[in-house]
Amino acid sequence: MRYNVFLIMKKSQKPYLTRLRENAGLSLRELANLLKTHWTNLAYWERSGRPPKSDLLLPMAKILGVNVEELLGVPKPAKKQQLSAKKHATNENR
Repeated sequence: MRYNVFLIMKKSQKPYLTRLRENAGLSLRELANLLKTHWTNLAYWERSGRPPKSDLLLPMAKILGVNVEELLGVPKPAKKQQLSAKKHATNENR
C-alpha cells in the first residue's frame, strides 16, 4: 500500500515537506545547497506533493533529522501491531 502524506493536509496546514524543512530550521535555498540541487526542485516537491528524486531521499532525510519512511509519510505501525508481529515471528522460529 502506498501512502502520500504530502497530499494529506488541511488547507490551513503547510505541506508536509515544508514543515519538515522548517522544523530543521532551513530555507529552501539552504536545503537545496546541502543537497546540491536547485531550490526550484524543492519548491516543486513541496507544492506538488510529489516525492523527491530517489537519489536525494536518504541525504534529505538525514539533513531533516528523519528516516526515509517518515520523509515519504509512511505511517508507523501501532505498538499493538509491532508486538503482534514480534510474537508471530517468535512462534515461527520454534
